[in-house]
Amino acid sequence: MMFHSMHPNGGGDRRMLLIGSFLLLCGLAGQAGAASIEGQVTDTAGKGLVKVPVCLKATSASESCAKTRYTDKRGGYSFKGLKTGGDYSVEILLDRSAAARKFESYRTYVWSPQAQHVSLVMKNGAIELAPFVGKFNFSNYQRSVRLTAADFPELVEFDLAADYVVLKVSFAAGDPEQPPETIFLGQVSTSDQIRFEASVPLSATAIDYEIYSASRSLAGSIALTEG
Repeated sequence: MMFHSMHPNGGGDRRMLLIGSFLLLCGLAGQAGAASIEGQVTDTAGKGLVKVPVCLKATSASESCAKTRYTDKRGGYSFKGLKTGGDYSVEILLDRSAAARKFESYRTYVWSPQAQHVSLVMKNGAIELAPFVGKFNFSNYQRSVRLTAADFPELVEFDLAADYVVLKVSFAAGDPEQPPETIFLGQVSTSDQIRFEASVPLSATAIDYEIYSASRSLAGSIALTEG
């Protein structure tokens, strides 16, 4: 749409200015009433936890998440553009279904608090919640295992410098219907890189591993002794 000046005194320019001001006020009015909720997820030492799924639920709606956010490098998250006057519940997403395997990084954690209730009453206000604090749950993970390259003798059969070599380490889950629990999965470029500690159930009798590249795959097992 084009506007032309109808008067030599610049009436068309004033008209354009008035229309622009009206559109700006409409835009601001559309944003009025929007609010945000933000917070942080940390460990017991106060360090932010990365990629923790945080769920926002409207208490008047169903139990499913209205929005889901993943924490950033500092453990922060935010839900923006929320309507004021609504009641919400913010909680760590604890989905144990097979379709939610990507949430497994913190499946062994317990959280305090488990959920926080929020009532949005301020327009364009940001409500900051208390941190969600995650603590590793040792109730089922009481055996500490330290692994190095020496525990995977098949590595000598791979050219770590030239090939893309992947190591997967896991142990059988307590429930035979569940898939194995993965301890480590990643590329290995040097033997010195393999030096990590894991916690496994006392009921676990062995740690299984697989080493594979584009051309071959080898598997092995590490027996776990009592004590």
